[in-house]
Amino acid sequence: MMSQTKSISELLDKLGMTYPQVLHDARSRRRRLTRARNRGKRFLKGHIWDGFDNQFNLNKIMDNQSDKIFLGVSDFEDLVTSEVMRRRVDANVTTVQRETTVLCNRDMWKKWAENNFKDFLFVQTNSSSGFIIEQETNNFIKFSVNSNSTEVRAFGDEDFADDMIEIVEENFSVVTSYIEWIYGGDGNSVNVPLNRDRLPVAEMYPFLKGESLEDYYDRYMESSANILLLIGPPGTGKTTFIRGLLAHRNCSAIVTYDAGILEKDGFFARFIEDDAEVMVLEDSDAFLS
Repeated sequence: MMSQTKSISELLDKLGMTYPQVLHDARSRRRRLTRARNRGKRFLKGHIWDGFDNQFNLNKIMDNQSDKIFLGVSDFEDLVTSEVMRRRVDANVTTVQRETTVLCNRDMWKKWAENNFKDFLFVQTNSSSGFIIEQETNNFIKFSVNSNSTEVRAFGDEDFADDMIEIVEENFSVVTSYIEWIYGGDGNSVNVPLNRDRLPVAEMYPFLKGESLEDYYDRYMESSANILLLIGPPGTGKTTFIRGLLAHRNCSAIVTYDAGILEKDGFFARFIEDDAEVMVLEDSDAFLS
């Protein structure tokens, strides 16, 4: 027991911590455990420190030039991004970022990217995302496949970033409008490119009274009104009408079909921060009630 306590003390000394603050009397610890069991609650036995606890003596830690403070990452993609960006910063080179989203599914992107970037380091981190790294310059591309579209982000020299986005957009159709479907209470979502194959015609909507759909869309979007209520049984063209609005205005929408999500503020806060201009609420009569 003494040797274990001594080793812990030595470890804390090396980290520059004041260990008396965290080494407690054994009897006091047992009393707390007993009280916790009596309350029927779990007791977490352990200690957590961060830089704000004043437990770390950073000056002492950094005395040795070989010592480093490492950046915490949440996954492998964060690790790769951090490392490549660090190399660019150490080389004192400017880094810019460009991005695009193109109509391209997983198989199409995989075949095209692997064939066109053979001289690059190709890193597939999972079935839907990865990196393409130009090792000589540390310019790189991050890609993420979502449904039948692929988001491409280019990082590096301005010429590289602009050229990569231009090359991608020359080979695939650019997605200018999408529908973000929120399907989970924790914010899980999927982006679906707008289907422009089945657009509405004015004859489907007699309430227009001779006004063209395009003029109606423009008049609504440019007005001070912020709610458009579409009422009708299934199959009367409500969704098609919205698809036509998004296509005409070349804008995107955020949508959910889960009434439970609408009971929380997160969905609405997300819409405020998102680039989408339209929020679509299905069965909003139940929500309004």
